[in-house]
Amino acid sequence: MRRAYISFLLILLILPLSHAQNSLLDKVKSKYESSKGISAVFTIMQEGTQGKIVGDIKMSGEKFVLNTPEIISWYNVKEMWSYMFSTREVNLSTPSLSELQNINPYAIINGYKKGFTEKTGTPKNGKQTVTLIPKNKQSDFKKIVLIIDSQLLYPLSVTIYDKNNKVTQIEISKYKSGLNYPDRTFVFDKKNYPDAELIDLR
Repeated sequence: MRRAYISFLLILLILPLSHAQNSLLDKVKSKYESSKGISAVFTIMQEGTQGKIVGDIKMSGEKFVLNTPEIISWYNVKEMWSYMFSTREVNLSTPSLSELQNINPYAIINGYKKGFTEKTGTPKNGKQTVTLIPKNKQSDFKKIVLIIDSQLLYPLSVTIYDKNNKVTQIEISKYKSGLNYPDRTFVFDKKNYPDAELIDLR
């Protein structure tokens, strides 16, 4: 689950934060920056595993709240809360830079945004393929293939090919932009989880 969780955060944000200039990804970036906030439903399917993970995410700038059947994570730029349904525990932490590489979309992209070669396919049926190939041969990824709605400029699906030949496919639906989220959206609210045990790891 954690591997898929990290992969999803990486890919969903690699689009708006791509370093590409005057390209399809650059247009997606511009649209994201003017959207104020977004929401999406995602389905993650990983080769070699049974079942799939369905969840949703809300993002505004660097802030996000991600909800899956196993965990909900809130991040408000300063602190992060992770509530585990199975244990009814919520971990409160102030992530370090290295930890953010694994959990914060912006931190992940800041580490990867200059590390890919971008290849854009020919638009077909309102969709366009972008293939990202890592410049570093020691990368965890062999390639990342994104399908983008070329008119609305948002991701439809992502396929990740890792160095161990495992394939993870992410389908994105119900993508909405232009949402204005109050700051409290990205903060854990104890009133909604009265039985939760707070573990302060700061």
